[in-house]
Amino acid sequence: MTRAITYLTLLVFAVGCSGEPMRPSPLTHEQAQSRAETLLRETSANLNPRPELERIDYWETPTPCEFSADGIAQRFMISRAYWLRKLPTSAYMSIAEQIKTRWQDLGHAITATGDSSAGHPDLVGKSRPDDFTLALAWTEGDGLYLAATSPCLWPDGKAPSPAG
Repeated sequence: MTRAITYLTLLVFAVGCSGEPMRPSPLTHEQAQSRAETLLRETSANLNPRPELERIDYWETPTPCEFSADGIAQRFMISRAYWLRKLPTSAYMSIAEQIKTRWQDLGHAITATGDSSAGHPDLVGKSRPDDFTLALAWTEGDGLYLAATSPCLWPDGKAPSPAG
């Protein structure tokens, strides 16, 4: 479980600190939560065998991704994640292939795949057109989870007006 939390945290910060300029997103936090849920439900809807989705509650706190000069968080990323439960480990690679195909069919980009030779799939993508990071990851203890993380957001969906 600790390794899963560490991996999730690193994924979130890697998304925000990828070296690419963070494109402003017009979504509010609530809209981003809804979009993340939609992306995850679309991804998992037709998996065979069908997993039981178990929400990962500790990953629901908005994560700061941009700070003011005095170190105050100004923008945040919104994430949602689910454990894929009640799947035989023998189905993990098939599930990963189904998810990869689903993302491609929906027009999303596959941005990274891990070494899955040991039957431990890792897959990362970007949703189109809104650039949410999508992830399927294996964790120690034979856990598999599916996650979606928004781009960096202003709290109300709009940049504050410049003072003056």
